[in-house]
Amino acid sequence: MDMSRFLLFKKKLPNKLWAEFGFKPLVSHLKIFGCLCYALIPATKRNKVKRRVQLDIFVGYNSCKKVYRTFDPFTSKVFESRYVKFSKEALWNWEATEAEMVGQCHIELNV
Repeated sequence: MDMSRFLLFKKKLPNKLWAEFGFKPLVSHLKIFGCLCYALIPATKRNKVKRRVQLDIFVGYNSCKKVYRTFDPFTSKVFESRYVKFSKEALWNWEATEAEMVGQCHIELNV
């Protein structure tokens, strides 16, 4: 890909020959790494009494599926979930092992 750009530049050809020229990449799906998030617990793994969401830390994306990878600091496990709500104002305090809120945050999860 870089080689093709270099060849276009070297031969002084117009940028219109490059297929991606003039298009802005979509970045709306990108989230802040390390922010607090609330992942939905599947109905098969909970009962009526258990909570529906768990507090996690966002650690990345799955390379094959459209799911988010989250880390549960209480169990030290990494989970993958499609239904995740992110809190951009809240960060995890690693020294105190508790959530540290920068501002007030209320997240509703409708699935």
